[in-house]
Amino acid sequence: MPSGLRTFGGTVIPVIALSWGLRLAACSDFPVSPSKKRVSAVTVGAGSDRFLAAWIDLSAGSGSPALYCATVTTGGLVGQPDGVLLSAGTASRPELAVPARNQIAFDGTNFLVVWRDSRASYPGANAKATANIVAALVGQDGSVVKGEFLIGTGEGDRTDPRVVFNGESFVAAWTDSRGGSSTGKDIYWTFISSAGNPDPAMGKAWQAFSRDQVLEVLAAGASGEVMCVYLDSGSSPPCVRASRLTKAGTVRDPLGIKLLAHPVTAGDMGLAASATSSGGDYYVLTASRKDDNFYQHKVLADGTVQAATADSPLFNFGGTEAAYASGTFVSATAGGWIAARAQPDSSIRAKRVAFNGTDSDPALLLLNDAPVSGGRSSPAGAAMGTWYFAAWLDGRTNNSAWSVYGRVFDLSMAGSGDPAVPVPRISVSPATGAPPLDVALDGTSSSGNITAWEWDFGDNSTKEYTAAADHTYANAGVYTARLKVSYGAYVACDSAVIVVSAGGGGGGPVPPPD
Repeated sequence: MPSGLRTFGGTVIPVIALSWGLRLAACSDFPVSPSKKRVSAVTVGAGSDRFLAAWIDLSAGSGSPALYCATVTTGGLVGQPDGVLLSAGTASRPELAVPARNQIAFDGTNFLVVWRDSRASYPGANAKATANIVAALVGQDGSVVKGEFLIGTGEGDRTDPRVVFNGESFVAAWTDSRGGSSTGKDIYWTFISSAGNPDPAMGKAWQAFSRDQVLEVLAAGASGEVMCVYLDSGSSPPCVRASRLTKAGTVRDPLGIKLLAHPVTAGDMGLAASATSSGGDYYVLTASRKDDNFYQHKVLADGTVQAATADSPLFNFGGTEAAYASGTFVSATAGGWIAARAQPDSSIRAKRVAFNGTDSDPALLLLNDAPVSGGRSSPAGAAMGTWYFAAWLDGRTNNSAWSVYGRVFDLSMAGSGDPAVPVPRISVSPATGAPPLDVALDGTSSSGNITAWEWDFGDNSTKEYTAAADHTYANAGVYTARLKVSYGAYVACDSAVIVVSAGGGGGGPVPPPD
């Protein structure tokens, strides 16, 4: 049984290559924005061999948001720990949507990041514009290939920017109110070349047949086609529709394809959560605004809809809050979906479900490693081959100034389907004393299926990979020892505090784990 070493999240850990080809499923979670401590939104895109995360940082104050990005490898290594600045300035207002869907696309060479910008006078913008759509090209090495440039402007406001690559050009779309009160909000789009050159028209109407459409998601299809899914509030009753745009820029469905069997106002199947294409058809996932149900609708190549009904959800996330409102982020994978969500206990958990309804993770995947404290919210994610990267806002170091943390794992590691997921329980003896302090750390009382153990002693020493460990703390200090146990892609952690003081023996209450 051959073995070796592999680097994940900056940590060298042993890998055992079992005879049936099982691969290590996941790395530890890690800070994506270690030097950026006031983050308000994050979005993620997938390249050919790495991911790109982009986030809004408020370190200069809430009135001066800045947009940064960084690359992340499948090994969990952040290429630019300080982030790459894409947009900043006291008059700048770069904004990412929450949840930030479809705001990064990849053309095989570079990423295109799109955002809403409401600065008073963006260069080249319409003088009567309230907000514009702006973009930047970023290489896979994290370099800025083309700095921020305008892709959508006109009278009024623009919101909800989305972007995909159709095999030839980037296609960006957004919700646009340039028509004013006479037409309400419409959906506009533009082509952008791989060199970062947008159509000079700065936006063409995609859906403008009735009042008040709001763009939800985009999906790239076959032969350069792109489909948008949107809320049509102008129809009576309101509903969710889809419309396809050809590579030549022709709208195939000018009146939209009605997706839901019931109107949104009836509440049963909610709003669009994600969309993707497979074999010439499109799959659209909608999330209920009343419960945790997700529904799958299929749009065939000829425009025929195979819509879900209110009594046939594809899956349920397993909670009690309204799924759409509580920040579930759904990404498309090969043959299905992966949904990431902030749980009521502030953990980030995920579930993989195939188009046919097969649930790989009935017990949910735990994405965050640190003890659940400080709050976590607003996950975003993207799949790249068999790899998936999720990023979220994390308050483990300061709940009033959130950072971005993330995790990468291998989607080909099927979930166990076994509810006996690992539950770590550790004990330490002694927990206090004078240096050098010899401490026995024991995790053998942990329960569930466990295939890997990892001890982090909290003093920057070498980690150990056994169920129990002995460790000597040479210097005075307060240390948090953590045990991480895993079973496939399931990971859980427990911690204990060890106080090493010159006086030894207690001396006051033990502080909580950090």
